Amino acid sequence: MINKLHKLCLGDNEGNYRIGSNTFFTNDAGESKVSVTDYATAMVDVTQNAAHVNQHISIAY
Repeated sequence: MINKLHKLCLGDNEGNYRIGSNTFFTNDAGESKVSVTDYATAMVDVTQNAAHVNQHISIAY
């Protein structure tokens, strides 16, 4: 299961997203956000690598 974000943004793939455990990621401004393309890429990466099977994860910059 993937934790919710504060903000899912339109935009290009930046490729610098973080994937972690049940930690709510925020940037220096206190925002939890990621672009739609990076979010999709991260979900594919997690699925292909099977690194977080049956775990809560977070995806954000």
